Amino acid sequence: MALVADMSLSGVRVARELTRLIGLRGKPHTRYDKLAANFLAMVQLASMRLWLRA
Repeated sequence: MALVADMSLSGVRVARELTRLIGLRGKPHTRYDKLAANFLAMVQLASMRLWLRA
């Protein structure tokens, strides 16, 4: 994760920072939004993966 303290980021600046972050850490495998439905779906997926391992 990266933190850039600037309240007026342009689209070009956001793209540059994301490119730099991907260069450092690699592309994320999964992205989750802050919506409750997406969070609950992630929890269900994680619990299913744990259940299948057992």
